[in-house]
Amino acid sequence: MREESSKKPGRTDLLKFQIDTGDSQPIKQQPYRVSYTEGEAEIQQYMELGFVRESNSPWASPVLMIRKPDGGIRFCIDYRKLNAVTVKDCYPMPLIDDIIDVLSGSKMFSTMDIASGY
Repeated sequence: MREESSKKPGRTDLLKFQIDTGDSQPIKQQPYRVSYTEGEAEIQQYMELGFVRESNSPWASPVLMIRKPDGGIRFCIDYRKLNAVTVKDCYPMPLIDDIIDVLSGSKMFSTMDIASGY
């Protein structure tokens, strides 16, 4: 049994994610210069899909619009300064053998196609 999903992403409220920046002060970077027409169209599409939303956070990272080989636009955010102050998690990646052990006896499996990286 294989079921394809729509382009619209699903949502969950089972998890809450918070980036630990320790005692660092918020970093608010100025936006990069991008084509207004292309940028607005891409942002509007991402807002409709639920990928982005308006925010009044004291943190801000600039957006880049990169042209893909197929002519489309890749929406990129420069998080280098945020990453520099983020407290790193010390959780190791799980071993594939442990994952397979947990899945033994399962009757249904699901995979995700992370085509746009979200």
